[in-house]
Amino acid sequence: MSRQLLNVRQRDSRGGFTLVELLAVIAIIAILIALLLPAIIGAQRAAQRTQCAAQIQQILAMVHVHAVSHRGYVPLAGLLAVPQITPAGLNDDARINYDYLNFSIAGLDNALMCFTASLAGELGDPRIEQAASVDDLNVAQLDPHGFVRIFRCPCHLPDPGPLYGPALYFASPATASSPWIAWLESQSYVYNEAALGWDDSMNRARGQLARIRSQSQTMLMADGLGGNITRMYYGFSTVYNKVPYGPVTLADALAGDRLAGDPQNFDTVRHQGKMNVGFFDGHVEARYVSARDLSNIYLIAP
Repeated sequence: MSRQLLNVRQRDSRGGFTLVELLAVIAIIAILIALLLPAIIGAQRAAQRTQCAAQIQQILAMVHVHAVSHRGYVPLAGLLAVPQITPAGLNDDARINYDYLNFSIAGLDNALMCFTASLAGELGDPRIEQAASVDDLNVAQLDPHGFVRIFRCPCHLPDPGPLYGPALYFASPATASSPWIAWLESQSYVYNEAALGWDDSMNRARGQLARIRSQSQTMLMADGLGGNITRMYYGFSTVYNKVPYGPVTLADALAGDRLAGDPQNFDTVRHQGKMNVGFFDGHVEARYVSARDLSNIYLIAP
């Protein structure tokens, strides 16, 4: 009998773990997870930054495709005064430099389409160009698989909320509760308004590639800006440079020169202190959000 009991005990001891052993294994697993998690998150963010750069590269390619069919002009960005958003106000009576809606809205005759909407056709979504009403515009904008997907950084995908036609062009200033603000907040990328804006009182290139100096060093768009919608003094998520003459750099905006930009609009979280910058010559670089690393990225070249 004693031999049988001994055999049972031996089998029991071989068939399971003690509580102490289980706790030790759990502790080891927890330590390994704690050690590996930062590396996993870092790798994920690096992958997102790479995907973001690839999206910017695609947009830049489409910008140049667009310019080929528009006499060297690329889409405009930034807030425009109401009299300037029609073909006559833009000195474009022939409608060959920029893109316009094909119907009247808000008392305007075929108003200008903004940067994002102007590239919809090049990005394989012709619904914007074919839209015959505000409802048609809403359908195109709200489609998560449509053209808007390419303009959202993988690290920054807020719900844009209900979108309306005025998000596609510039008719009137937006209020804090406007759907336009929801649209702005959904845009992950910003544009160099000094080159892509229109204002006769400033030294702007007005979207004309031939007027862009030092294209390999002049920013067309970036993903590490637009962090604080309430501090966009001039109403749109661009680099809203108001300095009339160069040189002006992103470092000037980071330093707090209100005419060049706002340091609170630099996003240092999204890409772990870095930002992707797309240049007019079509290449993309990842730069640290620092005065040193942004000092040779021009908004207006010398």
